[in-house]
Amino acid sequence: MARAYESPSSINTYLQCPRKYYYIYIAKYSTLPSIHLIRGNVAHSALEHFYNIPDDDIEKLSITDYEIVLRTRIKKQLKDFWFNNMGKFKKLDLSNDQHLFYFRETQEMMQTWMGIFLEKLRIKIDELNCIKSAFKSLIPTREKKFFSPAFKVMGFIDVIEEIDGKIRLMDYKTSKRPHINEAYKLQLAIYSLLYYEQCGRLPDEVGIYFLKYNEQSFPADEQLMEFAKRECMLMQKKTKTDKMDDYPKQRSPLCKYSTGQCDFYDFCMKTNT
Repeated sequence: MARAYESPSSINTYLQCPRKYYYIYIAKYSTLPSIHLIRGNVAHSALEHFYNIPDDDIEKLSITDYEIVLRTRIKKQLKDFWFNNMGKFKKLDLSNDQHLFYFRETQEMMQTWMGIFLEKLRIKIDELNCIKSAFKSLIPTREKKFFSPAFKVMGFIDVIEEIDGKIRLMDYKTSKRPHINEAYKLQLAIYSLLYYEQCGRLPDEVGIYFLKYNEQSFPADEQLMEFAKRECMLMQKKTKTDKMDDYPKQRSPLCKYSTGQCDFYDFCMKTNT
């Protein structure tokens, strides 16, 4: 029986391996906790809440200290959310050195992103001649949920920026490589479709904040939206049943690799179909 709504994540899981999709979304098997998933969620939370600065505190920002104050704020946001999730990190059985490595690496990601934000803020301060107005002009809509009843897909868009009348949809990634691959392209295409379905217009751009490196974006157009529609419609056709045999294994280097393996590798390899 088809799921009510797919997501960019579930569709990309199916494209990676239909059997893995079956295990996660139909059989509802549990996945293993991952440092990358937990770290990613913490980073998202820190960035989402960064903008929640009281007006009185924004008023206190001065041209001589606003960069230090904002860098300190994102550092504190990360630290707070990191330690609020210590129970999850402890379940990973990381050594103290490993845990410290990931924390420091994520701190560096936050500061890299802050460098991108501060550059935009400087431009706005020069334009508006007011730190408060400049900061407020850069506050995006965050973590907004969209549905498309027509194409049976849903998603949370990390960032919706509206600057100088242009709309840009952005996602945060803690990826090792700053490259918009096919999976990311499909995710952004689906976001374009969702935004269009709900708001009646295409965004001007879509892209990704690669937190370890930089930001990348490209124009959203009809071709991108048609790509999303096509993949969503194909997904509906391919996931109509709940029979495991209808979800074949797709062997690839992602099954088992030098630093790990698919959560279902051992179980999956024991089945003959």
